[in-house]
Amino acid sequence: MTIRSMHQAIEGAYMARRKMRALVVAFSFALLLRVVSQYAIGIFWDWYFFTWLISSGILVNQATAIESWGWFVEWTPAFIGSGMLVNLNVAVSFLAGSGLAWYLSRTLSHELQLTTWAHLRGIIGPYLVSQGFAFGEHRSTDPQWSHLMSYSSLSSDFANADRPSPRYWLLWPGVICMMATSLTGPSSSSGTPSEADEGIKTWMWFPGLLIVIVVSCPILKIQYDMLIIETLLAFFLAFILSLLAIQATVATDQPPLGTLSKVSQVINAGVNSQPTIEGSQRLNLLAGALTNIGGSQACDLIGDFRVGYLLGTPSRQQYTTQMIGTSLATFISPGIFVLFATAYPCILTTENTATCEFSASSVSAWRTVAVAVTEPELPIPSSSLNLATIMSFLGIFAVLVRHFLWRGKWAKCALTIKI
Repeated sequence: MTIRSMHQAIEGAYMARRKMRALVVAFSFALLLRVVSQYAIGIFWDWYFFTWLISSGILVNQATAIESWGWFVEWTPAFIGSGMLVNLNVAVSFLAGSGLAWYLSRTLSHELQLTTWAHLRGIIGPYLVSQGFAFGEHRSTDPQWSHLMSYSSLSSDFANADRPSPRYWLLWPGVICMMATSLTGPSSSSGTPSEADEGIKTWMWFPGLLIVIVVSCPILKIQYDMLIIETLLAFFLAFILSLLAIQATVATDQPPLGTLSKVSQVINAGVNSQPTIEGSQRLNLLAGALTNIGGSQACDLIGDFRVGYLLGTPSRQQYTTQMIGTSLATFISPGIFVLFATAYPCILTTENTATCEFSASSVSAWRTVAVAVTEPELPIPSSSLNLATIMSFLGIFAVLVRHFLWRGKWAKCALTIKI
């Protein structure tokens, strides 16, 4: 719709200009807000209502408990725009997941006031702390803030089976449930194959694929000591899981790349030949990265060609421009990453996650999975695995209901009930 609006005929030029003006205004406002917010912390961006209450001496007990669980308002134009683009089911699902994991239904027991945190009440996160299944760490030594806690640490002290943080404990039900539902969705779909596009021939892409594989094997062997058989397995998984990623992306507009990459991590952990834990973790991340790269490129490509199909663009011309863009991005992307990591160095560490501008939750999940599958003993709390199993079965059941029950006379239920 955006491309068509920018290239409307003469009779639609006025409307096209109005749409372009709206795009420019929205972009400029978001950019200006983000720059100005750096010089007006707590005014234009993050609103810490509960910190303000603590500083004012109002409802200190309740505000401290809620602030410890990370609840605040962040006016992020990017997230607001994303929420406007996705359907209501996706937005409600994200909100429900956050509430299920972190919501506080009662802050502190009335009689104990601030003398103990052992009686926190809530849904999953606060319940874990109240029952001794998960633990937090103190944020500050200042007497006024001595009871302020952080429950999102993924450092080595809180990423283990004995003393997990709520975030680490909740990581496994989330990842495993996503993994189960992502693999169930495409396998239960009944799609029909479309006609092959005669504009793109096999000789246009197959030699390049062979070159990439042939060049990657020795490079990964020399630089990272990754065996050729491990590299070939990673490429094979990238191919298979990319097909699943495409199907899931087409159906939901949400590419499950992180989830599918973790599938690759788990499988590759069984064939890892490295004698040290550090080497095993490095190769495990590499294997997951190869799968992620393949799935990401496949999803982007299928999305681009769908747009080209809707616009009537000749596929061969689009393929040529894709090759040009990809070649340039190969050199530009690393520079962008270095620039971003320089501006926000906290994204490269698991320390001080509470104060980092970007929590990089998916990155932390990658690291955590790599550590878990390469340890001699699985460092996952048994209670977390039990909940992960239950949620996986519920997720699979929901997918099967959507694909097989909402049919025929029940199809109208899918319009009002989204699982």
